[in-house]
Amino acid sequence: MKALAVLLSAALLCNACGEEPPAAPPAAEKPAKEALLQALFESQEAASLQAAITAARAGGVSEQAILEARFVSLVDQADFTALGALGDDLQEAAAHFKVEDSAIFTVQEEFLAIVEYSRAMAALAAKDNKAFKEHIKEAFWLSPNQAAAFAPHIERLRLNEAMAQLKIDFQLPLTLQETGKATTLAEASGGATHVLLHFWSPWSDECSAFLGDFIATSNELSKNGVAVISVLAESAPDVLPDATEFLKAAKPKAACQWVLDNPDQPLSRELRLANVPTFALVHKDGRVLFNGHPAEDELWNQLKLAVPSIKRPEVPPVPSPPQEAPQP
Repeated sequence: MKALAVLLSAALLCNACGEEPPAAPPAAEKPAKEALLQALFESQEAASLQAAITAARAGGVSEQAILEARFVSLVDQADFTALGALGDDLQEAAAHFKVEDSAIFTVQEEFLAIVEYSRAMAALAAKDNKAFKEHIKEAFWLSPNQAAAFAPHIERLRLNEAMAQLKIDFQLPLTLQETGKATTLAEASGGATHVLLHFWSPWSDECSAFLGDFIATSNELSKNGVAVISVLAESAPDVLPDATEFLKAAKPKAACQWVLDNPDQPLSRELRLANVPTFALVHKDGRVLFNGHPAEDELWNQLKLAVPSIKRPEVPPVPSPPQEAPQP
């Protein structure tokens, strides 16, 4: 959820008219208070944030701005449990909100929106979907320009609700990518109790970046009795040559079966695939235990519940190559 912090910060730092914030002056030219605020909002670790808070208080920065920095830090760290717990502090501060004391808000409604957002996170942690929907709708109403920060939580809730109703058919016909022979999900999984489905595309830079992580994950799961099936998510007719090259590089190292999705009843459609790479952890009875990005902690929470001996490999993704600027 790191991208959420970027989206939120962009929404908060730009004014209601959609103007870009002015470029920051050199550090030597910054007023003391501005430098203190910058330190507050750029602190990445708890210790550095606390030091920045202490310095900010000594420098006369408002408690409201300090609270806003705590909020942004929790979003940046994707600590939504702590964010939910911050709701009482935000609610108390809302009663005394002053635009001149704020570091990132231009109107009170924007601050009230993060109060509602915090309440929504607390409701989500408590699995109170009704309260979550009420609070997140109110957050949207108060500050539409922060919609990009709120939307991922709504999308995740909807996905989880859909997955709770879904049963994967293990007799679903599939095709082995390398040989073209027919198989089924049950056959490809070898009768394992738990199956990890890896959806990928050779045209995705992120799939390439996470390949090392996927290979390490497949080997760790395989030795612990969890079957891994890699499903080509692309259906374009010209994808196979590139997919074949990708397979040549990955197959000797990865402990998994490589298959093509069912064209008539795609697993990718049933699982509401939005992006690749995506992992789906499925029980042999068809229940979907996880559906999301490979880096999400919840995947490993579910894997540890399934097989306590599993250990998460420490393989950072390879950075994607920089994109070339379009030629005029």
